[in-house]
Amino acid sequence: MLKRTALALLLMLSTAGWVAWQQYQNFLQQSVAQSTTFTVAKGWGVKRIANELRERGGITSPLFFRFLVWQQKAGYLQAGTYQITQGMRPQDLLSLLSQGKVVSYRITFTEGVNLKELANQFQAKGWQQQSDHLLDGTLSSQLGDLLEPVAKGPVGSLEGRLFPTTYFYGAEEDGAGLIKRMARQLKLVMDRAWASRPKGYPLTRYEALILASIIEKETGSGEERALISGVFHNRLKRKMKLQSDPTVIYGIPNYQGNITRKHLRTPTPYNTYTMKGLPPTPICSPGEPAIVAAFHPAKTDALYFVARGDGTGRHRFAKTLKEHNRNVRRYLKQLRAQKQRGS
Repeated sequence: MLKRTALALLLMLSTAGWVAWQQYQNFLQQSVAQSTTFTVAKGWGVKRIANELRERGGITSPLFFRFLVWQQKAGYLQAGTYQITQGMRPQDLLSLLSQGKVVSYRITFTEGVNLKELANQFQAKGWQQQSDHLLDGTLSSQLGDLLEPVAKGPVGSLEGRLFPTTYFYGAEEDGAGLIKRMARQLKLVMDRAWASRPKGYPLTRYEALILASIIEKETGSGEERALISGVFHNRLKRKMKLQSDPTVIYGIPNYQGNITRKHLRTPTPYNTYTMKGLPPTPICSPGEPAIVAAFHPAKTDALYFVARGDGTGRHRFAKTLKEHNRNVRRYLKQLRAQKQRGS
């Protein structure tokens, strides 16, 4: 009698096990009916994740999903926001979560972008608080040692101290985290450039950053950056005014795109036609090529340059004022010819 009971019990268990295994195999073949996003918060365990997946329609059985995690020895499932797409099966979901393939967004800050433009980009992403703090100077104390240090000038200004490039960020990351990465990246680039500076380099790190921002705005030609750097280094050495239009423009509130003689004659902290030396802060966020050029000026006798006006974005360089004035006349003649062709 006992043998028969034991045999019956064993048969029942075997049958139940076979049924459960078949259900598990069916579970593995089930697929997500509708694409959605799914967020795993920090601290969630496998049980919580499995239950939440069922609530979002990702799986039908939390128990089977937990068994799958154990069977695959998946271990830690990573926090973040994920894109679950139609047709995914439980194994696909597990791979997604265990490998941490979170939703990634992209934002590009172009070389030469200024702080107001950065703030506008942050605002467009919905990061209003960070957008405001970029401009009001309150972030400087929060970022602390992440920032490129300021020797002189407005310590609170973040102008030029956030590196322009393309960044990728997760759905759970806010603008504050991105600002920290931008500050850290600028400092890394400056560390490399500073370490490579020539012996006897005359500027401080921050002065070089300011100069790099001017170089960035003066030319888009990679071939010219070091040469323009050489011109500015020559003028600084001779105590000459830099006379850089981009610095003047930066100091004009609500600039409308037409620089005038009045602008050039109106003193501001950024008008390098009326004041000697560098402006108090960078005028934009320079890219690495402009930073390298600021630390490695070309050897040149040139003291002047003016745009060619031929659509190339390049310049003519001169050693003397007489030669420079001749180049200016050529530039103005080129502009007049272009206007006549356009009329």
